[in-house]
Amino acid sequence: MTNFDASFRGMKLLANLRRRMEFLLIIITVCLILIAFAYIFSENETILDTLITLLLLSLGILLWMIALFCKKIMLAKLIFENRIMYIRQAKIITTHNTPNTKKELQSSPEVFVSCFGVLIDTKVIKFNIDKVQLKAIELRENYITMTYGKGQKNETMRIFHETTSAQEMIRIAETFRYETGVIPVLVDDK
Repeated sequence: MTNFDASFRGMKLLANLRRRMEFLLIIITVCLILIAFAYIFSENETILDTLITLLLLSLGILLWMIALFCKKIMLAKLIFENRIMYIRQAKIITTHNTPNTKKELQSSPEVFVSCFGVLIDTKVIKFNIDKVQLKAIELRENYITMTYGKGQKNETMRIFHETTSAQEMIRIAETFRYETGVIPVLVDDK
């Protein structure tokens, strides 16, 4: 797969996140129009005050959601633009190192891995940002394992992908070492 194809797919992911944000902006516009209509056409001040309070509360919640989406879009763009690996078809196992350890297996059509995190469709998993540290990386021919977290709370993510050549594994390991300071462990299964 060419670099252009990966870029095009990544742009589709960012466009999906932007569409969600545009939807929230439309809802905010509708709330503002309803506030204007309530102010113009309501004759009962109690109902008007209640309606405006509810609409302003809704508006505040929507603005907060937009701020979260903007942060997510910026992080997704950062991961996409600084990708170290692009995996077209991946299976992901996540292990949480908390009192209730659980494992999740999910399939994803595409994954972008960078030194800032992992972009799985529209889900963003960050590290080396907001005190979430990338702690360990293990590279194998068919999967990459990353351990990250805050303090003692760690999560391990294993991303299965198509077979990677030894030269590509060395390039990925060197990039991670240079970008994050974490020295990846290369394991040859042969």
